[in-house]
Parts: sequence; C-alpha cells; structure tokens
Amino acid sequence: MARMVVTKLCKTFTGSGRERVEAVRDATLEVADGELLVLMGASGGGKTTLLRLIAGLEAADSGSVVLDGADITLAPPESRDVAMVFQNPALYPHMTVFENLAFGLKLRKVSPTEIDRRVSETAETLGFRELLRCHPGVLSGGQKQRVALGRAIVRSPRVYLFDEPLSNLDAEQRSRMRLEIRRLQKRLGATMIFVTHDQAEAMALGDRIAVIQSGRIEQVADPVRIYGSPANLAVARTIGASEMNFIPGRMVAGDDAVWFEAGPESHSSGGPFLRVPWHVGSGGIVPGERSREVILGLWPEDIGIELGHSGETGNRELEAIVEDVEPGGAQTMLHLRAWGVSFGARVRTGDSAAVGDRVRFRFDLRRAHLFDPVSGSRLGGNAESLKN
Repeated sequence: MARMVVTKLCKTFTGSGRERVEAVRDATLEVADGELLVLMGASGGGKTTLLRLIAGLEAADSGSVVLDGADITLAPPESRDVAMVFQNPALYPHMTVFENLAFGLKLRKVSPTEIDRRVSETAETLGFRELLRCHPGVLSGGQKQRVALGRAIVRSPRVYLFDEPLSNLDAEQRSRMRLEIRRLQKRLGATMIFVTHDQAEAMALGDRIAVIQSGRIEQVADPVRIYGSPANLAVARTIGASEMNFIPGRMVAGDDAVWFEAGPESHSSGGPFLRVPWHVGSGGIVPGERSREVILGLWPEDIGIELGHSGETGNRELEAIVEDVEPGGAQTMLHLRAWGVSFGARVRTGDSAAVGDRVRFRFDLRRAHLFDPVSGSRLGGNAESLKN
C-alpha cells in the first residue's frame, strides 16, 4: 500500500456573490501505510473538497500531496494510483456487474485472463459473486454500494478514498457495510481515507480521526483520545454520539479551594447560581488569579442522576428540574435545568422520570473539560489531569 503526506493544502472558490470562500485552509495530514483515517466534520466543512484535492479532481491553490515520497500535487487523476468511492455508486446501467468491474481494467490494457481473475476474486471477497451477470437496476442499495466498492478494489490502487459512501443506505445496511469495510481494510492492509459526518461511523471505523471545520483541520487523534481530550470547542461539538454539555461560568479561587460557578447572577449579588467545588487543585486558574471565565464541558454520561429525591443536598450533589424526556432505546436523555443552567444527562431507560420531576445530579469533575470562551481552545487536560 502507501504512505501519504498532505502539507498546507489550500483551495478557494468564488461564491455566488463573487466573494472568496476558503474551502480548505492549510490542511496538513499524514496517513500511515495501511491506516484507515476518517475525515469527519459537518456538511460544508471542506471534507469532500480535501478528498477531491487528494484525488486530483480539484487543483490546489497551494500546498502539496506526496505519495510514497513522490510529489503528485500536479499529477492528473489517472496517474495518481488512487481509487475513489462516491456517495452515489454511479454504476453504468447498461453494463452487467462484471462489466462494471472490468471496465477500468480494460482501459488500462489489462489482459482478459487477469481481468477474469481479479473480478472473480473481488466478487468473492465482497460476497456478490452470484450478481456478476446482473444489471445494476435489479440490485438493492447495499448491493450497488458493494459493487462500487469492488470497482475500486479490483484496481488494487495504493490509496482508497471514500466520500460518504454509506450515507444513502438505511441503518441496517450502513452498519453491515461499515463492518465489511473495516474487515476488508484489515485483510488488505489498505491505506484508506474515509469521509463522513456521522460521529458513530467515525468512531467505529477510524484508526485515527481528523476533525475538519470551515476548511481547517482542528485535531487528528485516535478515537479514544479525540473523545477524551477534544482540542477545542469545535472538536467537542463534532465528536460523540450525543452533544456535550457546554456550561458557561467561571473558576473562582478561594483561600484553600477552587469553585466552578455558573448561572445568570453572580454570588456577590446574592442571586441564585450553580456552585460546585473543584476538588482537584487550581485547574483552570492561572496562579495569582482569583477568577477566570471558562466553559465547562461534560458528556451526558458523565452526569450522575438520582431519581425520586428532593431536599437539601451537599457538595457536588445538587437538584434539578426535568424539562424534557427523550427516550432512546437502552438509555434515555433527561433535559434538566438547575439555577438557570440547562444540560442533559443519560439514565437507563425504565428509570422513572417525568417532566416536572425534581432529581439530584452529580457532575463527575474528573472527566470535565475546560475551554476558553474567547478562543475556544482547551485549557490544560480534563480535571483529572489538572491535579497539583
């Protein structure tokens, strides 16, 4: 397979109002030989443009693409030895499945014997050997996408590029194809770049994930690290099966303790506010500071809930009102409000909670994240890593 290095790649388009739109900004990536890298971000974030720049379907304004030490930035698509699988399978309707797979090989003057061998092996690997004589019109969506994948595999390229190939499939087909692609990648030892906006897909597929927003790559890391240590607010808002809670507030240092405070009114005014002790030292506070504005980030699963309780609470165990209940299979999302602050927490489905109930909650501050409200950058590690 191959190792690819993308360095400071840029691409600008002209918008409908003649304004300049930066689709990709200084994108830098290294994809290891045999790695499956997932490029993840919201629609319009630059994922597909970056993939097309790598494939040679768009010309870069600046930067470089190097494949196994050879600069291919200016090379035409057909000479880059990369294969791209698109969101739409785009099979030739008048050709059989066999002919669709063989077409690219014929253009490359591969011998008929070799074509037969490659097509047969690919069809066997992907489990559609019985479909080789069929035309695309009789295939299901999953079968068509499998054939499109086979059309790329039969070429034996050095790099595979996937542009959201599963987005048109239903949930069951997506899950099955995701597993097949992962197994196939391991079996072939293939170098792959896979574009998706689906967080669950990214976490399940990627050896590493590159999060891209507004054309800029914000963080590249393995799934565990990118979930546990998002580099900034942009990454934290993108990753995860459910949205992270972002609670604006401030870190306040006392003589021998640090507190996180949030709410519409400050403590000095005597009004209501959320106040939880930060028991892990002075994380988030610069030495000498008495307070600092921050955004506290917590995943819904890092907020503990005790149902059916009310009354006085202490330390980090506080009381909230249930504003909404969102069922979700094995777990249910509770949308809560305490002292003017709204946030979500997950509980096991079946635990009793209804709109208007009062519940106790507990922030797991060992897993909390602090972000600068102006730059959006992460402040140190999570609370556990901020111990003195």
